[in-house]
Amino acid sequence: MSYLGLFLRSSIRVCACLGQYYLIHSVRLTSLLIVGLHERALGLDTDQMSEYTHWTPMVARIPSALDLIAQGIDIYIDHSAPDPFWHSHGCHPVCALSHLFKEDSLTSTPIVSVLTGGDSAEREVSLVSGKGIIEAFQKLGTPAKIQLIENTEDLKRRLPEVEVAFSVLHGGDGEDGTVQRILEEHGIPYAGSGPKASRLGMDKLASKYVLRATGIPVPRALTFEEGDAAEFAAQVLRNFELPVVLKPLTQGASIGVKRIDTPKELVGSIESAKAQYGTIFIEEFIRGREFTVSILRLDGEDRTLPIIEILVHSDFLDYEAKYSDDLCEMVVPANIDPETETLMKDVALKTHLALGCWGFSRVDILLSGDGVPYVLETNTLPGMTPHSALPKSAEAAGIDYPHLVDIMLQSAYTRPSKAQ
Repeated sequence: MSYLGLFLRSSIRVCACLGQYYLIHSVRLTSLLIVGLHERALGLDTDQMSEYTHWTPMVARIPSALDLIAQGIDIYIDHSAPDPFWHSHGCHPVCALSHLFKEDSLTSTPIVSVLTGGDSAEREVSLVSGKGIIEAFQKLGTPAKIQLIENTEDLKRRLPEVEVAFSVLHGGDGEDGTVQRILEEHGIPYAGSGPKASRLGMDKLASKYVLRATGIPVPRALTFEEGDAAEFAAQVLRNFELPVVLKPLTQGASIGVKRIDTPKELVGSIESAKAQYGTIFIEEFIRGREFTVSILRLDGEDRTLPIIEILVHSDFLDYEAKYSDDLCEMVVPANIDPETETLMKDVALKTHLALGCWGFSRVDILLSGDGVPYVLETNTLPGMTPHSALPKSAEAAGIDYPHLVDIMLQSAYTRPSKAQ
């Protein structure tokens, strides 16, 4: 045995004899060192660390790291590990222990739970989005698993299995801030916008109020919650010219959206939609071209992706048309002049910020004949299917699907505490 080996062996024996008191203090010192290494790896000071949520899983892993260190010391002092054990680890035991303090060994990648399914009308879209995202993680080599969620109670039961969440629970509780609030209450990082922005994005009338106050153009609308459908229809005819657009208050993917062309069909449509969706509203019909603008946070900055023009080969862009290649065509990049492109991107980005969105969103815009960009709605949890706009827009920007998913995931780790 070398003199260095004898010295190390003797030193460890002496340290072991100092007793449990000193071991406890060394463990505490080790935990501080681990946290310090993570701060350095992230380029953050202690104050900055407290403003981010993604450090929580790292701190939770400290006990397991300390257990490994303690086991290594015990094995070495008791001479219970044969030389082949150490050789299989590629280094002397002292070096093996020091390896535990390296940054890459302390930042084991958490498993991403892809939340899909749900009980909203958009369940089928969610399942397709979830399939695409889990396949993207497999290509990236990112540890991930599908969590097929039935409803919020089912989600709550599964929370102990969730380290980081990537939700594609489109519509309903998955998109109105409910799921986001549950994840936050349990300290689980998740991709995308927070509870407040999600609620505003889903509640089309609430978002109209916010955007109108910011100076962003939105179509005029009348709300119907309770009362006589015939009286409401008369109010609609007094305020708007036909055709008008009927929309449920809190549905996405153009579900329940209907164009009404004659007074005769107005009352029946109102009654039917109210019975099926609850609160509805009637929106003025604006003739123009439909576009969608995706926003993605890249390198610490919210950026607009290439604009998509939506060409509808049917009477109206409803749910069926939106997810049919025969009825709906997406042109990317949109055939528009530079001034109009700049105007629409500016409006989309202002919308994203006004609602407090985080990481990514998609803003649907109707460009009127006189060049006014009216915001129709904001989607805080855009579809990720082969028919969806966000992946198509990202592809036009040179970002393939797996890379897009990875960028979206980063929003879970970089969310500031003030994000909505």
